Amino acid sequence: MIAPAPHLTVLGALGDLAGRQLLPGVVELAARDELPPGFALRGVGREPIGVEGFKAHVERALDAHAAHLGARARRRVVDALDYRAADLQDLSQARAAIESNQPSVVYAALPPSVFPATVAATAAAGLPEGSILAIEKPFGRDLASGGALNALIARELAGIGVARVDHFLADELPRRVVELRRSVAPVAASWCGRDVESVEVIWDETLGSEGRGFYDAAGALRDVVQNHLLAVLSLVLLDDETLTRSPARVAALREVRTPSPRDCRERSLRARYGAGVVAGRRMPAYVDEPGVAPERETETFARVSLESDARRWAGARFTLRTGKALARNRGEIVVRFRPGETDAPRELRVGLLEPFVRLTLRGASGQPEAVELGGPPVRGPYANVVRELLAGRDDWMVGGEEVEEQWRIVQPFLDSWREGAPPLQTYPAGTDPTPARRKLTA
Repeated sequence: MIAPAPHLTVLGALGDLAGRQLLPGVVELAARDELPPGFALRGVGREPIGVEGFKAHVERALDAHAAHLGARARRRVVDALDYRAADLQDLSQARAAIESNQPSVVYAALPPSVFPATVAATAAAGLPEGSILAIEKPFGRDLASGGALNALIARELAGIGVARVDHFLADELPRRVVELRRSVAPVAASWCGRDVESVEVIWDETLGSEGRGFYDAAGALRDVVQNHLLAVLSLVLLDDETLTRSPARVAALREVRTPSPRDCRERSLRARYGAGVVAGRRMPAYVDEPGVAPERETETFARVSLESDARRWAGARFTLRTGKALARNRGEIVVRFRPGETDAPRELRVGLLEPFVRLTLRGASGQPEAVELGGPPVRGPYANVVRELLAGRDDWMVGGEEVEEQWRIVQPFLDSWREGAPPLQTYPAGTDPTPARRKLTA
């Protein structure tokens, strides 16, 4: 628990993340009358556009991404805005932009390359007790750099709270797998390797790289598997569903077996899309997208299979997969159970893109019986992120140890793939690259 801080400073306030996700999340809280008294929002960007220019920029962003939330809520947020121009790589400018005599949440909606400078500026700003620095993933690009970032934060920000944001944990949809374990008796009784044969966590997108140059330096494994999908898997693996904060998730991840070189060769797939058609739209090959260096062999599809050494999960297989330019958008947790008695679970599907929970039971007639559960989430992920930060809570924020456990699991795949094992495959855009469904080309 961190002290409440009603002032929000957004670094990178003119960027895509702020305009498309963070500011609409603030408006969602305004629409629900959940912003704290005295709420104020300061934007910080490189351009000297002034307060009125910033307000006009935010109004355009909210018209595009938050129009459904109503004019009153948007006006409340716009009226609370301030703006300061600063080059965040310049310590004196950045410190002056961050300084405040009120406890503040400083939200770094920035690329990872700016994190060290942001940490230094936040440390130098002399913020009051109760202030928080919130940073977005990725937390490093491998195990060594993730550990170095944690060490920098521990060294420079001893008096300031730090919140590592992963919006998948803030999303109410993946949390439903925990709620089901608590409240649905057949699921609770079968939540172990004795009864669970396999778990898949899937995040498939029809979207390509769309010219985002940063993606080529990351790839699917770093961009989604290392953080989002492992965060979801930690909720599946929790030993006690009543304990969901970072220490419990760390304990669950710590039991995931470090993949061996053989595991990396035989239990993973990496591929990138070639030219094809997605939802009726022609898409160029990934290597022909702007900003792509083909020799990097950046994957746009990643699938890895893992095992847990926890006694509870002996014999179960866990598969994480994500990709771009695929046949359809699909996000879900799929739990498949071993053969059992009547009324035992057969399959459980929890939506990560859409709000659904489908529990299939083994009926007395021998035919599966599907039970539909769940409804729309109360708030969107970024509304939950901002709400938690302003209230001084960090229940669904990622801890430093958690980051390093995630990288510990992923690092062997990074090393093996860098050495060419398994070989990078190609799939036509708009198709499913899973080998069981289509033959890949080397």
